Amino acid sequence: MDIEEKRKIASAMTCRAAELMEFMNDYLWRFPDVVDQAYLRSLHVLLCYSFELILKSRVVILSDAFDINKLDKKLQKPGHNFEKISNELKNEELRGISIKSIEFKGERCNRPEHPKGKHGYYRVETISDKEIRIEDFNDIRYDFLCERVRYVDSEEHKKIIGYIDVLNEIHRKVKVANNKIQ
Repeated sequence: MDIEEKRKIASAMTCRAAELMEFMNDYLWRFPDVVDQAYLRSLHVLLCYSFELILKSRVVILSDAFDINKLDKKLQKPGHNFEKISNELKNEELRGISIKSIEFKGERCNRPEHPKGKHGYYRVETISDKEIRIEDFNDIRYDFLCERVRYVDSEEHKKIIGYIDVLNEIHRKVKVANNKIQ
C-alpha cells in the first residue's frame, strides 16, 4: 500500500467526519432548545465517531501497514479508546494537529439509587487551551446497561456546538497533515 492509497482512505475518513459535524451543527442551530436525553445521546455518538475518524486518519497515513487487512487490524486494535489512539500517535504528532492532551475521566451519574455509578468521557485539550468533552463511545451507547445516565443541563446543545467548532479546527490541521509529502 503506497502513500496515495493511504491518502484516499484518510480522505474518506475525514470527509465522513466533516459531513457528520456539519449535519450536527446545522441541526443544533435549528433546534437550539432541545434537552432530550435520547436526542443528545445520538449527537454525542456522532461526535465521538467523528473524532475517532479524524484521529485514525492520521494512524492510516503514519502506518507502516502494507496491505488493507493489516491496516484494518491496526485501526481496530485500540477500539474506541482515545487514550490508546493518542498513545499510538505520540505527543509530537498530536501537537501538530493542535491537541495538547487526551485524558480519560470518570464522572458520577445521576441515579441516586446507584451512588457509585460512573460513566466515562475524554477530556481533550488543544494547544490553544480550548477544552472539549468527548463521551466514551461504549458508555454513551450502552449507558442503560448499568443505568449510567449522565447529567445533562439546558446548555448541552451549546456545548456540543462549541465542541464541533474545536473539532473543525483539528480537522483542518489533520487534512493538511494528511496531504503533506511523507
